[in-house]
Amino acid sequence: MHDLLVHKAFDKARIELELINGIAPTKSKCAQFLSDYLLNNDFPYSAKSLSNHFNAVKHKTGRFEIKQARVVELLSVFLGYEDYIDFCNQHKKIIASVDKEVDKEFSPSRSFYLNWMESVKKNKSLIGIVLSAVLVVWVTYFFNTPDQRWMEWKAYGFEEVAFDPASFKEGTLELWKEERSANFKQVEVGCNSIFFDYQGREKIWYGKNTSGTLEYFTCSGKHPQTQKLVKPITVYMIKKHVCSEY
Repeated sequence: MHDLLVHKAFDKARIELELINGIAPTKSKCAQFLSDYLLNNDFPYSAKSLSNHFNAVKHKTGRFEIKQARVVELLSVFLGYEDYIDFCNQHKKIIASVDKEVDKEFSPSRSFYLNWMESVKKNKSLIGIVLSAVLVVWVTYFFNTPDQRWMEWKAYGFEEVAFDPASFKEGTLELWKEERSANFKQVEVGCNSIFFDYQGREKIWYGKNTSGTLEYFTCSGKHPQTQKLVKPITVYMIKKHVCSEY
């Protein structure tokens, strides 16, 4: 059911992006949205690979399967399931003929799409009013539901905050992620800092802020200001920027 999983993941990404930006996103935007989600859950996976998966599902180029089990699990969680097994159990009676449903990108079905467009042409004013009202209700519920939690970068870590439209528009507001909030912290480093564990694996990552100053963090992820991936520390960087005597 990997094909159905990909189809539904892209469909949910489209809905969330449309709620955020107010316009229908492209396939590449949806792929990047999913890629960012995977990265925030500590599994880097390129938007290009996800886009290729969608194309493979759409054109049905043969038996489709995602080789990375972690991607499968995270996409299942993204859709609201406990794991991939739970996703499969909930869709046992669904025939995964996604190619018939994705005749036009992101449309539930061709017949629904054509009927909807015909109705819009005949009742543009009425449809516009109804859709606007539905969108307002949907956005209001999405951003104010008690179960929806948000976080924002504050000095040296993420803190849970109430939804703020201005912060959301500026891009500083993120959906609450327990693991990212607990593990991604900014730290001060010096000659006595522990940069590697006993197996030689990095314990510190670094990246420049918007002012060009190097900052140091406790795990991988995107810099909270620049949204660029922070890099694992190296002996060269330690000696050059932290402690020349290291």
